[in-house]
Order: sequence, then C-alpha cells, then structure tokens
Amino acid sequence: GNTGVDLTATLAAAGTADTLTVTLESNTATGAIVIANSHDVLNIVSSKAATDAATVVNELETNTSATSAATLNISGDTTLVVQSAALKAAAAVDATNMSAALTSTFSTALKDYKGGSGVNTLNLAAGNLTTGNTFAAGSATTDVLNATATASQNMGLISVSGFETLNLTG
Repeated sequence: GNTGVDLTATLAAAGTADTLTVTLESNTATGAIVIANSHDVLNIVSSKAATDAATVVNELETNTSATSAATLNISGDTTLVVQSAALKAAAAVDATNMSAALTSTFSTALKDYKGGSGVNTLNLAAGNLTTGNTFAAGSATTDVLNATATASQNMGLISVSGFETLNLTG
C-alpha cells in the first residue's frame, strides 16, 4: 500500500447523512491525514496487504479532522493509531468491528465510545470524563482509559466499563 497519503474530502452541498469511508492499508511510514469536515459519518477501515508483516500498524496523523462527523466508525484487522482527531462535539465512536489494537486520542469531547475486541487505549480530551457520557472497552483484558479532569467538570454519574486500567490526572 501507499504510505503518507493525505485525503481532503469536501462536499459541494452537504446533506444530513453524508458518509465517507476511508480504507488505510499498510500506511506505516508517515501515516495519513484525513480531513472530511463536511461529512456526518466517517468510516475508517484499518487493513494490510497480504504480503505485509503481521506487525504492520496504520496511523492517522495529528491534523485528522471531521468536525461535522457525529459518528466515527472504526473497523478492521490491523492495528490503528489515531494520533489526535477532531470530531463534532459530543460525537460517538464505534470500534466494535475492530479486531486489532486501537490507540486513539481525541481533541474534542466524545459522548460515546465502544471498543472492539483488540486492545483499546483511549485518550480523552481534558474534561471529557463527565456525567452522561459512556465509555465501554471491548473484550481485551488490557484496555486502558486515560482522562484528565478539569476543575469545573461534572463527574456525577459516569459510565465506564471494560477498561482494566483507568488513569485519571488533573
């Protein structure tokens, strides 16, 4: 597969259910940047070529953004690292169809996260671990949630499940 390929997708007339699917295949040298700020749903598929080593890792680089996306679906069988993605505020991330490890960092607050069967390492934006939000890891036994509390956030009733390690700083 190609490495270091960036994609910017813009709709001439945005609707209310515009979907973009991007397949990352063997994207390891410099990673990729996906900018899809006019799409409501972004699907990322992490895969590798049949000739690649088992240790291939796909990467989405820091400037990845989909600021209109209320939903990010992540799937695939190849490890994926999301260095820092900006989504619409209170977006939902569904990685239940991801069977490989997923390390993800989000610069915007999520409303909902559902992990896959591979190891999930989720790094939340500061103040994101708050009442009303739901964060559920998958079936791996070493899932990690990293969160930073802020002085003004409401940590009332929060829903966190399946993460074996919770690192809270603040």
